[in-house]
Amino acid sequence: MSTAQHTLTLTRDFHAPRERVFGAWMEPDQLTKWFGPVDVDAPREKIVVEPKVGGIWQVVMVWTDENGRQEAPIEAVITELDAPGLLVAKAKAAPDSDHEYEEMHLEFEDLG
Repeated sequence: MSTAQHTLTLTRDFHAPRERVFGAWMEPDQLTKWFGPVDVDAPREKIVVEPKVGGIWQVVMVWTDENGRQEAPIEAVITELDAPGLLVAKAKAAPDSDHEYEEMHLEFEDLG
């Protein structure tokens, strides 16, 4: 098993209050509208968010390709939550991953 640490850092600026952007991650009715790449859906009925430490953060992405209907679940447990500034969750790693968990660490800053 590999013990190497890998970090992917993405920075995005939105012309919206951080409370609204934070809500887009924490409110299932918002997540369903934007989560996933082009041609991939995140159906509302496949999203569960329990906005508390220890709560579930789950999204199932769905698409159709030459092999038929495909699903890719993201199942995480919220480990830190400080609305509207911080969301940290540990996700179960993909079956082919060397890592037991992947951490999603999101910080929301108000840029004025």
